Amino acid sequence: MKTMKIYIIGFAAFTALLVWLNMHAPQRFIWEPTYAHIDKNPFGCAAFDSVMGQTLLHGYSVSTKSLHELSLDTTPQTVLMLGRMLNISKKHADDIDRILKRGGNVVMVAQNSLYVNDSLLKARYGMCMSDGYRYFNLSTLRKQLADKNPLAFVNLYCVKQGGYDECKLRIIRSLVSASVTVDDSIGGRKVPYMPLAYVIDADYYASETDDEEWEADSVDVDSAMVDDVASDMTQPYDTLSWMAVERNLYRGKLIMASTPLLFTNYGILDRAANVYLMRLMSRVDNVPVVRMDGDAELTINGERKEPEAQSPLHFFLQHPPLKWAIYLTLATVLLFYIVTARRRQRVIPVVRGKRESELEFARLVSKLYLHCHDNADLVCKKRALFADALRSALDVDIFDRKADAVSVATIAACTGQDAECIKALLLDLRLVGEGEVKMSDKEMKRLIDQMNEIIKKL
Repeated sequence: MKTMKIYIIGFAAFTALLVWLNMHAPQRFIWEPTYAHIDKNPFGCAAFDSVMGQTLLHGYSVSTKSLHELSLDTTPQTVLMLGRMLNISKKHADDIDRILKRGGNVVMVAQNSLYVNDSLLKARYGMCMSDGYRYFNLSTLRKQLADKNPLAFVNLYCVKQGGYDECKLRIIRSLVSASVTVDDSIGGRKVPYMPLAYVIDADYYASETDDEEWEADSVDVDSAMVDDVASDMTQPYDTLSWMAVERNLYRGKLIMASTPLLFTNYGILDRAANVYLMRLMSRVDNVPVVRMDGDAELTINGERKEPEAQSPLHFFLQHPPLKWAIYLTLATVLLFYIVTARRRQRVIPVVRGKRESELEFARLVSKLYLHCHDNADLVCKKRALFADALRSALDVDIFDRKADAVSVATIAACTGQDAECIKALLLDLRLVGEGEVKMSDKEMKRLIDQMNEIIKKL
């Protein structure tokens, strides 16, 4: 019963330890873009939503409503669509037009757009995302930073707009690698557009271009037509890529940007990216801003994941079959302990016999001989042991009377004792064995001591 209790306590302690390790395991960041409001990982948008909510003058909120539900709102507002990929249908385009006609704004920020919807975006708005996005790779970035590779960064140029002057921002290249493609006309009608930010996406020009030459080509969005601006800025370079473009449609503004990673927690905490975001959001801060979160109709945001725990059970718990195998095993072991812990029969008392050691036995026998004073019998038993020792060591038989001379000589030669003393000892032992002598305690001690002395010298 006591052993079973120890097993149960040990099992409970082990189970509690595993649960504690799983609950308090260190967490690691997930570098998968989710753009989720509740996601505090590098590519979530918890920090962006918090900063915008405290910065924008006319208010900022995150909504789970669909684009159609937002388009039915009679109050003009800015709808921010932020995600991995744009997936705009004709129905969604009609909703966007409804928001623009009401005096609202629409900001579409994505890494790319679906190929099947590029024609719709170009035909309706004259803008779409280019197919040039390079996914963020943390290990590659760390290696570039360690090697001080200049290609790890790219210059993001924000044009002159409103009360802001033109500025150059040093941004991680993999965060701004896509671009916005713009047509001069929409449906055969020429509609001007306003570039808000651009980069020179060629690696050669990113590392070799003289920045002073570009500073001379400042652009004022509020006072220049884009067709004139583009002709001036693309000379002599043909690698200029728009990162953010604004177009006035109906009574509102439509902005398309290809830098969604700059809107994440990782991006907004960078000072240079923060400047870009503030300049961009200031273009639509005339009305309240509503960011769509979790609308699968518009964006393919990928599956939201919780931080993965580094624990001994992590590998098993992330696979349902293995997880259930652990649960069933623990339940089976616990049930086994519960069933086998029951007593199956009455308590049987333990009867322990008297323990007798060799020392206790020797003391008992010695007391019997001492009580009887049978000294001769003790000497006879000692003589038998003495004879066995001589026979094993010297091949001498003291019971053979005819070989007494040889035996005495052999014993004397091996032990170094006097031959006459050995001869007298053998004679006394023979007389005791024949029962012809009554022996005192002193005489018994003398004979036993002599035999022991010879045995020690063998």
